[in-house]
Amino acid sequence: MYLCCSMSFSVVVFTEESSVAVVHISWLNDGYCSWPPYKGSRLKNAVMHGEQPTEAWSRHPARMLHNYGEPSPQTSNAVDV
Repeated sequence: MYLCCSMSFSVVVFTEESSVAVVHISWLNDGYCSWPPYKGSRLKNAVMHGEQPTEAWSRHPARMLHNYGEPSPQTSNAVDV
């Protein structure tokens, strides 16, 4: 697993599901967000450490709402989807 060095995060809305999540900026590409097959603390760690998407990850239409640098306690809690 490759971990990205950038600590940039985005709040995105998944347009087909009308749900919101905090994702690592590297997960966004051309109007889509890659999403790992993880839950709970494993998902939170993937976001926090910038795990790079793989072929096993699903892609969903998404729109960025806001970018952040380091995640705050409020935004990092949104990862627990």
